[in-house]
Amino acid sequence: MRRGIVMSPKFTKLPTGDVYFESAVDKAELLKYLLYWDQIEVPKSSIIQFDCKEFQFLEKAGVLHRTHYGNNTQLMCHLNNSHQISLKGYTALITNCTKITLDQRAGDEILRAHEDVHMLLSARDAGVWSKAQMSSTMVISNPVNKTGVELELYNLLPVPAPEVKLNDVLEFKTKRHDELLAFRMYLDDLYQSIINSADIPRAFNTEMTRLEVALRNLNRTMKESKIRVVIGSLRSLMSGMDGIVGLGAGLAGIATLLGVSPLIAGMSGAGIGVASKLIPQSSNSIPTELTYVKSIRNSLK
Repeated sequence: MRRGIVMSPKFTKLPTGDVYFESAVDKAELLKYLLYWDQIEVPKSSIIQFDCKEFQFLEKAGVLHRTHYGNNTQLMCHLNNSHQISLKGYTALITNCTKITLDQRAGDEILRAHEDVHMLLSARDAGVWSKAQMSSTMVISNPVNKTGVELELYNLLPVPAPEVKLNDVLEFKTKRHDELLAFRMYLDDLYQSIINSADIPRAFNTEMTRLEVALRNLNRTMKESKIRVVIGSLRSLMSGMDGIVGLGAGLAGIATLLGVSPLIAGMSGAGIGVASKLIPQSSNSIPTELTYVKSIRNSLK
């Protein structure tokens, strides 16, 4: 089954209620999702329409889509390659812009677009779509605390280096489709095996062995390509886990990262971790909704 990811721009909420829009894209994160997912969706809000050369290239290649969200608003201006400015109170198209301060209204619509478009796509194709945010915590409108599961592959995942060209990744995916599909299917199984097991700690230890085999196969495939690889992390938060009997107790004993043997040259402090915890989530989150966020760990400790 094909897998899709709904990506947000790289932005954070400020204590004033405004939004700091760092950039339309985080290149390192984009390369990771481009490699391991089939489809990318980046909703296009009506108040601030953000764009960049990476999105334009991937749209033309047919792997990125932009769903329009909001009313047909008349844009006041178009900024290209502008940096460190304030756009509060304006509607605008911003292309290849960074470090832009937006007002709360614009930030709220970007958030709603991310959440609502994901919900729409998930309703059409159940189990296909996840979300990705370019931050270390979920940025949410109307957050509520619910039981969730955090799963992280820390310092384990081979990803293209930031300087790798997008087209080279697309060519690699075409040539190595079967190998990438096998690894992604393993990731799907990893979640389900740990969460659904009656003996979660035992399932976790079993998956450690399977993970090592899967990573060795993937690393061999990446080495055979001409793509320069670095080691990254994959951290996800699974929402809507309230009501799963024994989830908290089952995960309590393995709430810290466990180390694995070095599989890839240069890898250090690698491990996998899983924990059940209260996670701020959207009040509209659907069961087992997955959101990928950036790793916050500096070491395995």
